[in-house]
Amino acid sequence: MTCETCGKKPATHHLAAIEGGQKREAHLCEDCARGRFNPESAAKIHELLNTWNSQVKRPRKPKRR
Repeated sequence: MTCETCGKKPATHHLAAIEGGQKREAHLCEDCARGRFNPESAAKIHELLNTWNSQVKRPRKPKRR
């Protein structure tokens, strides 16, 4: 599958979203995906997920006897 933005390189990033009950898909090469998504916002999402992950209560392992 080729990138649907540039039509030249192989699509290596496959995105899907549901908007208004309709599924939308995008198939992009590395360069077009990098150009479409702001790395700064991706870093903020990563930070948010790390914060959430650190706050999730995990079940304790039972003590071994």
